[in-house]
Amino acid sequence: MSFYKRRRPKPEEEKCADPAKARARALDALASREMSSAQLYERLCYGFTEQAAAAAVAEMVELDCVNDDRYAEARRAADHRGSTVRGL
Repeated sequence: MSFYKRRRPKPEEEKCADPAKARARALDALASREMSSAQLYERLCYGFTEQAAAAAVAEMVELDCVNDDRYAEARRAADHRGSTVRGL
């Protein structure tokens, strides 16, 4: 029995195309934990169009809020310690 609902992507016509809202959602997601650009893009694609999600991820990378090298290093260090990346 699972306690978590599996998120289903919205139909394309119900997805939001506003890049400003996608940017705000990206900042909210990044406030809770470090993640790679691919993880952020995948998460944003649940509620936003691919273009809005890609624009938000590109801006987060440009602002250095998302850094795949930093994420990989943190993941490697967490795996070495035997802990999770969530607490970064």
